[in-house]
Amino acid sequence: MMYPEKYRFDKLGEEEYAKMLPEMILQLRKDFEMSGLDFELTENATPEQLVHYLSGKVAHLIRTDYGTYAGLLYRIDVPEHKIAAIKTGNLDELIGEITQLILEKQWQKVWFRIKSKS
Repeated sequence: MMYPEKYRFDKLGEEEYAKMLPEMILQLRKDFEMSGLDFELTENATPEQLVHYLSGKVAHLIRTDYGTYAGLLYRIDVPEHKIAAIKTGNLDELIGEITQLILEKQWQKVWFRIKSKS
């Protein structure tokens, strides 16, 4: 699974990259924990590891605890209209799209936080 062009880590400068990925993982951990979920990925993970781990967590929640999954999306602030706009009957594609929406929202949060400190 590839992450969308708009948050491709290899398009960042070295300093931005060093800040963004670990901060995204920390933000995800915070959101997961506030939703009562574990998030065990470390801050030194690669972008591919992040996508793989997150999509696995999303898949597990969709299959086993839809209420917690919905609460997590609310906590992260993934817009409902974007989820409703996903048109696929394939569960794997749905999980991929939702993972991308989560990463996009986390990217925005972290980017704004880093830029406001600069």
